[in-house]
Amino acid sequence: MIAVITIWQTIGHAVYRTVGVHVTGRPLISLIAGTLTTIVVLAVGVSYAVALGVIVSILNPISFAGATIAAASIGTAALLHSITAGIVLAVVFIIHRQIENRFQPVIYGRTQQLSPLEVPVSVLVGAQLDPDRLAATPARDVAEPASGGGSMTIPRSRYSR
Repeated sequence: MIAVITIWQTIGHAVYRTVGVHVTGRPLISLIAGTLTTIVVLAVGVSYAVALGVIVSILNPISFAGATIAAASIGTAALLHSITAGIVLAVVFIIHRQIENRFQPVIYGRTQQLSPLEVPVSVLVGAQLDPDRLAATPARDVAEPASGGGSMTIPRSRYSR
């Protein structure tokens, strides 16, 4: 009985740590995106730079579409100011998105002890779990930390027997 409780405590601790890393990492990435947007918007002279940065920080955590919606919104606001500001912000968003797409699986993989391939695969599997696609975004958001918790506990439970 005590061994069963110990196994469940180990599994619970691993899942808690993985979800905690995921929950703290997502807002940090959003804060960086919002700060970068505020700095660039201030540099090109567009009005309401802080408000536009906050919009990016709020929309960025939405899986896949959030950053695109934010870039389109802020890019449109910059284009209304001037063509140069719109082009500069479009370039910054493209570069930022490429950097984030490259390093996000690596960062989450290292903190959750996953290979960089497991992160996007778990997100895709989570998206496919909802046949009606009504909850595809929440399923993707849950799949990544769940796979991290699972990968940390499955090898431990094998060796504990």
